Amino acid sequence: MSNLSLIVVLLVLLALGYQFGTRRSRSVATVNPNLRMHSRPHHYGMMVGLWAVLPAFLFFCYGCGCLLL
Repeated sequence: MSNLSLIVVLLVLLALGYQFGTRRSRSVATVNPNLRMHSRPHHYGMMVGLWAVLPAFLFFCYGCGCLLL
Protein backbone atom coordinates (compact mmCIF):
# COMPACT_ATOMS: atom_id res chain seq x y z
CA MET A 1 0.00 0.00 0.00
CA SER A 2 1.43 3.38 -0.94
CA ASN A 3 2.02 6.20 1.51
CA LEU A 4 -0.67 8.36 -0.07
CA SER A 5 -3.34 5.71 0.35
CA LEU A 6 -2.33 5.19 3.99
CA ILE A 7 -2.63 8.92 4.65
CA VAL A 8 -6.06 8.94 3.01
CA VAL A 9 -7.14 6.03 5.21
CA LEU A 10 -5.91 7.91 8.30
CA LEU A 11 -7.83 11.03 7.27
CA VAL A 12 -11.00 8.99 6.76
CA LEU A 13 -10.47 7.41 10.19
CA LEU A 14 -10.08 10.88 11.69
CA ALA A 15 -13.29 12.08 10.06
CA LEU A 16 -15.25 9.04 11.20
CA GLY A 17 -13.93 9.33 14.75
CA TYR A 18 -14.86 13.00 14.82
CA GLN A 19 -18.39 12.28 13.62
CA PHE A 20 -18.94 9.40 16.06
CA GLY A 21 -17.52 11.35 19.01
CA THR A 22 -19.61 14.43 18.25
CA ARG A 23 -22.76 12.37 17.76
CA ARG A 24 -22.16 10.43 20.97
CA SER A 25 -21.58 13.55 23.07
CA ARG A 26 -24.74 15.17 21.69
CA SER A 27 -26.79 12.06 22.44
CA VAL A 28 -25.46 11.92 26.01
CA ALA A 29 -26.33 15.60 26.49
CA THR A 30 -29.89 15.18 25.17
CA VAL A 31 -30.66 12.03 27.20
CA ASN A 32 -29.89 13.72 30.50
CA PRO A 33 -30.84 17.42 30.33
CA ASN A 34 -29.58 18.01 33.90
CA LEU A 35 -26.10 16.92 32.92
CA ARG A 36 -23.79 19.84 32.22
CA MET A 37 -21.15 18.92 29.69
CA HIS A 38 -17.63 20.14 30.41
CA SER A 39 -16.80 20.92 26.76
CA ARG A 40 -18.59 21.47 23.49
CA PRO A 41 -19.53 18.42 21.39
CA HIS A 42 -16.93 19.13 18.69
CA HIS A 43 -14.18 19.04 21.34
CA TYR A 44 -15.23 15.50 22.28
CA GLY A 45 -15.35 14.59 18.59
CA MET A 46 -11.83 15.88 18.01
CA MET A 47 -10.50 13.94 20.99
CA VAL A 48 -12.00 10.69 19.66
CA GLY A 49 -10.58 11.38 16.21
CA LEU A 50 -7.12 12.15 17.54
CA TRP A 51 -7.05 9.09 19.80
CA ALA A 52 -8.00 6.97 16.80
CA VAL A 53 -5.43 8.46 14.40
CA LEU A 54 -2.38 9.52 16.41
CA PRO A 55 -1.10 6.02 17.32
CA ALA A 56 -1.47 4.85 13.72
CA PHE A 57 0.15 8.05 12.41
CA LEU A 58 3.13 7.67 14.74
CA PHE A 59 3.53 4.05 13.69
CA PHE A 60 3.35 5.14 10.04
CA CYS A 61 5.98 7.85 10.54
CA TYR A 62 8.28 5.45 12.37
CA GLY A 63 7.89 2.86 9.63
CA CYS A 64 8.71 5.21 6.76
CA GLY A 65 11.65 6.79 8.57
CA CYS A 66 10.10 10.24 9.10
CA LEU A 67 10.20 9.94 12.86
CA LEU A 68 13.49 9.22 14.57
CA LEU A 69 13.07 7.87 18.08
